[in-house]
Amino acid sequence: EEGIKGRWYTLMNLTWQYRLKGDFRASRRYGEMACEQSKVDDDRHAKLEACIQLAETLIELGELKKLKDVYKNGLKWRGDIEDRDSYVFDVYYSKYLWEIGEQNQAINRLEKAVNFLTTSEVFYEMHGRALLANYYFAKREFDKAASELKIIDQPRHNYISMESRCLAAITHSKLLQMNGQKSIAKALLKFWLEDANRLGVTQLTNLLQKADESMQ
Repeated sequence: EEGIKGRWYTLMNLTWQYRLKGDFRASRRYGEMACEQSKVDDDRHAKLEACIQLAETLIELGELKKLKDVYKNGLKWRGDIEDRDSYVFDVYYSKYLWEIGEQNQAINRLEKAVNFLTTSEVFYEMHGRALLANYYFAKREFDKAASELKIIDQPRHNYISMESRCLAAITHSKLLQMNGQKSIAKALLKFWLEDANRLGVTQLTNLLQKADESMQ
């Protein structure tokens, strides 16, 4: 209805916000609209950004077949270009690779993305590092996981999403529990769980609750 170029950005943000609220049905609807509008605008940046947000919702819904199709287009738009948009795409694409069992490829892509984004995009660099910490922990590379968390915790990295901080906190709590510090681990999760509840971020609340329940 706006009929103006750039509407994809509004739709993309609605995709993100509804996902955080836990309304995945609405999130998917706006995500599909954002992707369609980005094609109308014929803007590579818009196509990749909209693709990422729809893909994030599809992962939550467990719709891997649809997700594969979305990322097939994303890979085509990404191409072999080495720029900010490509590596931001790789941060999120790593989650799909991990989901389908391509763990080494997921880590390799994410390591390259984080290395590039360190000098260009702190927000996505930190999200990538939170994911890397999780992947390293799952691969039992605990020292590497701890190193990523240490970087995230540095004061200069204030431009970081709550989602990234919660992901990092979950991995941190696992490391603490592994080292016999269960009470501290649970206190850490409780802090972020209360914050997520206060803000009404249902997606993160559920994620943190699952992590807390796994410690019972």
